[in-house]
Amino acid sequence: MIFRRRTCLRKVEPCEGSNAISLITNSALYATDYAVIVLQTQERSLQGAEAFIRYLQDTLINQFHAPTLDVAGILPVLLKNGAPVDLSTLSKAEKMFGKENMFKTTIKNMERLKRYDVTGVTFKDQFDRAVQEVYKNVVDELLNRISEE
Repeated sequence: MIFRRRTCLRKVEPCEGSNAISLITNSALYATDYAVIVLQTQERSLQGAEAFIRYLQDTLINQFHAPTLDVAGILPVLLKNGAPVDLSTLSKAEKMFGKENMFKTTIKNMERLKRYDVTGVTFKDQFDRAVQEVYKNVVDELLNRISEE
């Protein structure tokens, strides 16, 4: 169903109801080439990602003809590493969006990320390097996905 060049939502029903997305967000999405859908591993986030992708397709692409908007992929963010609900949500997301549309890199729950809210991003030790490596992998994968187009 969506993505101009990808097949992410093959089984999603048409979007119903109103959306409360701001004019600023709509304008940014209209003008951008790619969006990454961040998916927290909980049921409501999965439903929200599904609805947001429908909104992108139905409103921004089909209705307003956003010239270049495409979804680069779905980036999973685990709320609790290895928890059954998280793993179940990831499995559902892969079936819903297609495994090829899911980022291979998964953001795992890391205590260091919470600390950055207080200290700011630091570059002091192996824990900082571990966090930086994860986000470097996300950027590399994003650039790779874009270059495949």
